Amino acid sequence: MQIIINAIEHQGEDIIVNCDLDIGMLKGIWKGKSPPVLNSHYYVELTLDDLIPEQIKALPRNKKYIIGVGVKNDDVLFAGICEDYDGEIYYIRFECDWLEMIDIKEDAQSIHLEDNILFWMDYHQVQIFPYDIL
Repeated sequence: MQIIINAIEHQGEDIIVNCDLDIGMLKGIWKGKSPPVLNSHYYVELTLDDLIPEQIKALPRNKKYIIGVGVKNDDVLFAGICEDYDGEIYYIRFECDWLEMIDIKEDAQSIHLEDNILFWMDYHQVQIFPYDIL
């Protein structure tokens, strides 16, 4: 997925970035070898740490919901569609080039294919890894 860095802050050893995406805004910890540059475009992958069932809500697939990402205070809010489940990992689609694989430690609810999935986490749980496109 592609992002544009719109804010950078330093907290101890961490570099925190705010990013614009086609479907919203994202905030997380920068994990690049080089520091990010304000207003620059990057291709990135995410690692989402320690998602628990209390942070997830499945909405019925018979309604259309918005797909997107947003930031509210220290939380990052995600809304996508469950595309697949392999018995351990849920595959949540956000964009054509963004399929997030999430592991829910204890599945406290029933998530079905094509359900809209809402989940949220503290931005410290979001790691942003830039990569180069050849």
